[in-house]
Amino acid sequence: MPHYKIGSVEMKTCIVKGFVDKAAQKYYYYHGIYRGCNCQFDPECFVGYDTENAYLPPKTKTFTADLYTSYEACDWGYLTTRNRLTGSYAYTIIGQTLEDLGGGYIRCCIQRMGLAWDTIYLPYDCKIVSAKIRLDCDDFDRDEPFNLMISNGMPDYPNLVYDDEDYQLSKYSGVGGKVAAGPVGWIELPLNNLGLTWINKEGYTKFMLFDENDWLGIPPKFREWILFSWTANLAQLVVTYQERVNKFKVTFDKNDVAATGIMREQEIQEYLKEHLFKCEFRKPGWTFIGWAVTAGGGVEYIDQAFYTIGSENVIIYAKYTQNL
Repeated sequence: MPHYKIGSVEMKTCIVKGFVDKAAQKYYYYHGIYRGCNCQFDPECFVGYDTENAYLPPKTKTFTADLYTSYEACDWGYLTTRNRLTGSYAYTIIGQTLEDLGGGYIRCCIQRMGLAWDTIYLPYDCKIVSAKIRLDCDDFDRDEPFNLMISNGMPDYPNLVYDDEDYQLSKYSGVGGKVAAGPVGWIELPLNNLGLTWINKEGYTKFMLFDENDWLGIPPKFREWILFSWTANLAQLVVTYQERVNKFKVTFDKNDVAATGIMREQEIQEYLKEHLFKCEFRKPGWTFIGWAVTAGGGVEYIDQAFYTIGSENVIIYAKYTQNL
């Protein structure tokens, strides 16, 4: 983390959090946020900062739905209220349809689709730049325009035996992106900033695909549906991401039981040259003269010298000379 200034006063950087003195007051400092405070202890604060995270040029990876296939949707039928639900397998249709079948019987179908991708193959520390869902539209019908949208989560595995817990709206959260339904051909639904946070780098990413009117609780008036292709790779999640440049640690060793002081580890990007932290060790009657790469070795780096790290963590050792 870099140094911070409050007015013209330069603040020290703490390990993670702590309190620093300024004008006889205590101030709480946490990851760059500077706040007044009335209490607490005096932890060690340190001058210096780590190199900021850096990322490689963007890459793109395409995932296809493979846990719950897009053939598994959910279909409701009811008379005049939504309290009669039947979870079932359905075609790859999203939308709502209202039909008057005569004799006082009203048929209403609401169709959603659960999608999941095994995104564990994304680097765990990568930065997600953007993502989109691609679906191949075979046909659609709409008396009025409507939007497709995604929400976080998906139903339990569709039960052929009635189970009204499978597809409850309360099982999903948030709007991660939306796009107008149609026309025929490939439809791309970009994820918004919230949707990007749902991409799971440790397992499956699971979404529910809705007609937005269904999500909003607006019942159908006529027909609004879209049919997606049954062909392979019909549900794609395209993720653009950046891999983080590796960083390695320099550990500072006092190299003498008589020395005092604390220094935190310094992180430096792989093969990057940075100034070493200022030495905070003290040994009574002795003066620090530099760093050695072995405990018994000679000085190779003076205080705050440039240091180029390789591709592994290192330890450097303080060296002292006795005062005359």
